[in-house]
Amino acid sequence: MPRFIPGDFLPKFRADSSINPTFNFDSLAGHRFALVFVASVNSTLGMALTQTLLDEADWLSKHNILIYIVTTDKRDAGNERLTKLAERFTVFFDTDRAIHRLFGMEATPADAIPGTLVLRVGALLVRENLRAQAIVAAQPVDGFGERLRTAIAEYPVRMPPQAMQQHAPVLMIPDVVSPAFCRQLIDYYEARGGGASGFMRDVDGLTRGLLDPKMKRRKDCSIEDESLLKQLRRALETRVIPEIGKAFGYRVSRVERYIIGCYDAADQGFFKAHRDNTSKATAHRKFAMSLNLNTDEYEGGALRFPEYGQHTYKPGVGCAVVFSCSLFHEATPVTRGRRYVVLPFLYDEQGAAQRAETRRFLAEHQSTPGAEPAMPAESLTAA
Repeated sequence: MPRFIPGDFLPKFRADSSINPTFNFDSLAGHRFALVFVASVNSTLGMALTQTLLDEADWLSKHNILIYIVTTDKRDAGNERLTKLAERFTVFFDTDRAIHRLFGMEATPADAIPGTLVLRVGALLVRENLRAQAIVAAQPVDGFGERLRTAIAEYPVRMPPQAMQQHAPVLMIPDVVSPAFCRQLIDYYEARGGGASGFMRDVDGLTRGLLDPKMKRRKDCSIEDESLLKQLRRALETRVIPEIGKAFGYRVSRVERYIIGCYDAADQGFFKAHRDNTSKATAHRKFAMSLNLNTDEYEGGALRFPEYGQHTYKPGVGCAVVFSCSLFHEATPVTRGRRYVVLPFLYDEQGAAQRAETRRFLAEHQSTPGAEPAMPAESLTAA
């Protein structure tokens, strides 16, 4: 199997190509395109796949899909067939197989002699922000074109350009986790139930957990199932942390708490405007993430950043909004249904040292259930 699954960020590389001897993969940001691994343009399978691409060239161009063919065969360079392909597409010459290794397209079959390598073939559709969109199998060859068209049709609908007059400095991240995994998390919450969720505030020099239904109405459930935690960690490491690094120039390496929160219309669940890092024992928090699990099943329940206007932010199912813990923000009341959301705080090693130092300000023996941080910080491997 390839190293990446749909939604993952793809590694960057430079390679010799039919248009540039040091083509920078990163320069493709902002485009939708396919990397088509053919092993050799002149192999039987390679000829069939590339002929399909030529047959579909006008349709691909109409739908603004760029094609980048990846060959490892030194004999392909300069031959007649490749010249024809280069008139419509770009070809990467991966003669040292570096791109194949980077993308997991070189492998040893399970039943082969150790050291035996085979090259996988197929297409990888890529999104504008260089995340994997879909993997399209090469075989059977006679259906490759149809499979490619079907996969391309699954790209998100492009939003029309807008002249933005005002916008909170937040990061919207699509497809952090799958809808099926969202349902798993909701089922986990419903099987265990949630406890009243409080907030942290300094009182008499100590950071204490408080409950006040005039300020916040939410119930939380800590995630303790290792299988669910493993999937959440992977999503953070492969979908969220790279975007934070790119957008904010910040290297996340720690996460505080894995919880599922539930805002219920039964009590108009909400959280009034606040900042997440104003107490002594929470000053280490740098970013908050709201990962929506069931956006289509409730009304209300949006995020608002009143310092930056009255716009509301409501990510889709499995999508997240990430923002600085210093931003004043609120969760508006849920007016129908229940809103389920995963709510971690993210920070770095400097923040971890700060948290260790300020832990002395955290009131011991919390008297308010559910008001304290739900789980200790954990290290993340991708940072």
